[in-house]
Amino acid sequence: MLRSIDCLAVRFYRTPQAHNENSTNRRCVTSDAMMLGYDAFNLVDELLTQPLQIIVCGRLGRYHGHITDRVVTLASLAERQAKFDLDDLNFRHTKYTQARAYNNSKLANLLFVSALQRRLDAAGSTVKAMAAHPGFVATDIYAETTGRIAQVMVRALAQTPQDGALPALLAATGDLPGGTFTGPEKFSHMRGGAEVIHASKRANNPALAERLWQWSEAQSGVGFGLTDSPHA
Repeated sequence: MLRSIDCLAVRFYRTPQAHNENSTNRRCVTSDAMMLGYDAFNLVDELLTQPLQIIVCGRLGRYHGHITDRVVTLASLAERQAKFDLDDLNFRHTKYTQARAYNNSKLANLLFVSALQRRLDAAGSTVKAMAAHPGFVATDIYAETTGRIAQVMVRALAQTPQDGALPALLAATGDLPGGTFTGPEKFSHMRGGAEVIHASKRANNPALAERLWQWSEAQSGVGFGLTDSPHA
């Protein structure tokens, strides 16, 4: 059981494999039995967002009512290739591959955003949950995981990290409703500018999002104290 937000976040970011979710094709776990890759990239979002229950529920004293900002989760169109098995999200019985774990984590990110937005709406909060897909970005994520030819393609086709930040900036500052998903404008939403894009049908499945929310709370040992029902 994780006892604090810092516990998972610190362990995650201090673990070499965690700096690159594609850095290994082996299933790696922490001492808490959390799987690096899926668990980290999904549960860190939940745990770092968890203090919102204090803001929304009015437990922050003088700060209550002054925070009306947004939670922006970095997702990916890789969610469309996810093969989601809620009975085996940690790959204990399913063959692990880095691609499948990554795709699943990105679907989970979008499901988290939709579930969080419903809870914020139900609580009457003005905080918005948003998601952003950065596109194909030339970062160190590809340095150790691709061959020479692929790295040449990255240099030729990928956009700069500065351009990759544009969808997140749109999600954070644009005049958009909660639950919006943003991404690049061009090349099948892989590069160039930023606009509102559409997530897959599964990413907009409320029942699946709620099941994942309950699973995440059970895995992390941290509850939000929020429900998707008004006045609950």
